[in-house]
Amino acid sequence: MNSDMEVQRAVIGVLTLMGTADDGTSDEEFDRLLESAIGPGLFDYGFKLSTSVRTGSTADLEALAIDVARQVGGRLAREAVVALGFALRLFHMLAAECPGVDVEAFLRQRALEVAAGDEAM
Repeated sequence: MNSDMEVQRAVIGVLTLMGTADDGTSDEEFDRLLESAIGPGLFDYGFKLSTSVRTGSTADLEALAIDVARQVGGRLAREAVVALGFALRLFHMLAAECPGVDVEAFLRQRALEVAAGDEAM
């Protein structure tokens, strides 16, 4: 499991990448930059599974798949909460430190775009 600091570094990396990548960046280059921004192994959980499943034993295989999915889901959910909370703190810090930014107007515009179903955000 990744520490909160590792997740926070990844959030900063991704936000920086999103602010600097331009429309001319190829998908391959963006993926390479994204991997570089989040750091190696951020989403590698290193599960070491050991089980014996008899041929035709779909119940054992299904139970194993459900267990792995629950473990991965729990880890990802925790890191997603840490990342979202940190991104929100960064947003609040930006608003506090940059008084020339009209945060309310920014949020109003984003709300209108969301209401209109604009997926360009």
